[in-house]
Formats: sequence, structure tokens, C-alpha cells
Amino acid sequence: DPRTGIYDEDGELSDWIELYNTTDKAVSLAGLALSDKESDPLKWRFPEDAQISAHGYYLVFCSGKNRLLAAGKISHTNFKISAERETVILSDSRGRLIDRANIDNLAMDCTLGRDDSGNWTVFKTGTPGMPNNSAGMAQAEKNMRAANATGVYISEVMSSSSTGSDWVELYNSSTQTVYLQG
Repeated sequence: DPRTGIYDEDGELSDWIELYNTTDKAVSLAGLALSDKESDPLKWRFPEDAQISAHGYYLVFCSGKNRLLAAGKISHTNFKISAERETVILSDSRGRLIDRANIDNLAMDCTLGRDDSGNWTVFKTGTPGMPNNSAGMAQAEKNMRAANATGVYISEVMSSSSTGSDWVELYNSSTQTVYLQG
């Protein structure tokens, strides 16, 4: 359920899956498949030229648009994924399970990913194309701020103060007046 993140070539936000190559060599994805149904493990196959560079990332939009795009572009699966009780599987060319992610009530704008120890963890900041750690999250936050054309940012938040008043402070980093209406 993304509200922020990466946009596809149609200008739309979409669910996505990221694969990571832990090896020192490029890995071909030809013949491999993704699915949201264990009974149909070959539901969507990677493009024949798909590969992940050494210690690199490979993104796929789960939009249901079913587009196999050229190398360097993000392809689209023929299925969407749900943030509630969903299983995503990666299988070989014969449909044998390689890996599985079980999603259970994932909050809006959160991701499920492997941490530095390889354990599945819920992350409050998605890090597509970057490591699932504090460095990746810091870069994702920096990218989000860079995409903010208004220059208005949340600079401070008070919650559960002793006076009973909660508040949010906004900062305008631009040299122009920004109207907040809407």
C-alpha cells in the first residue's frame, strides 16, 4: 500500500518486489518466476535478458500491468500483491521454490524485507535499490526530500506533551512563500 516511493512509467505508484544478489558475480534471472499463488509458481516469468549485477538489486513492479521491459527498465508482473495475508514466491524454471515472503497485515507505506542478518523485518521506510539498513533508509529519506518541489518539511513533532497539546512544526526551506491550503 504505497503512498510514497517509486513511480512507474505511467506516473503511478505501485507495489514492488526487490531481489538482491549476495554473490560476487552477475546472476541471470532467465527462466525464474514470481507468483502470489503457491499453486501457480510460474505465474510471471522474468524477461530473458534480466540479470542482477554482483551485490546488486533488481526491482519488479507488482501492478498487474504485465509488461516485460528492456534491461534497465522496471518490468511489471501480471499480478498485484496485498498488504494483508499474501505470499510472494520466487521459483526456478520448473516451479520449484527458491524463496518465499509471507506478508501479514503490512501497514501502509511499510515494506517487508530482510535485515543485515537475513531475517524478515518490517521497515517503515522502503529502500528500493538500496540496502535495508540505516544507510539505505537515510538515502531513501534524502531522495524523498529531493523530490519535494514545495521545499516544505516537517521539522519537529510533539506528541503527548505535559500540557496536553500535540503539534507539528513545518519549515519552508525555499525562498518563496508556500501556501498550505489543500
